[in-house]
Amino acid sequence: KISEYCAFAKDAPIVIIPCFKINEERYEFNLIDLSAATENILLEVTALGLGACWCAVSPRQDRIEAVEKIINIKEGLKPFALIPIGYPNEEKEGHDIYKEDCVHFL
Repeated sequence: KISEYCAFAKDAPIVIIPCFKINEERYEFNLIDLSAATENILLEVTALGLGACWCAVSPRQDRIEAVEKIINIKEGLKPFALIPIGYPNEEKEGHDIYKEDCVHFL
């Protein structure tokens, strides 16, 4: 079990697993770069009329190890997230969670 929040991934027709190299020169930027890449994948999936969800893996070592046990990952790579993709079961109305008092302009 990777996380109680992504149990549905096992039923998805496809799951993209972005990974990062652990021994590279710019290692400290991996989580930032993969966050942007994951968001772009989610945007494209939505544009294609599909559904997806970002299931966090890294930096939680227990989740990283759980994913590594499930997939045959190359040595030197670590899973960053799971992105299960499929057709949505339902259409949900969006809701505004913007909180103006949380935004500060300098």
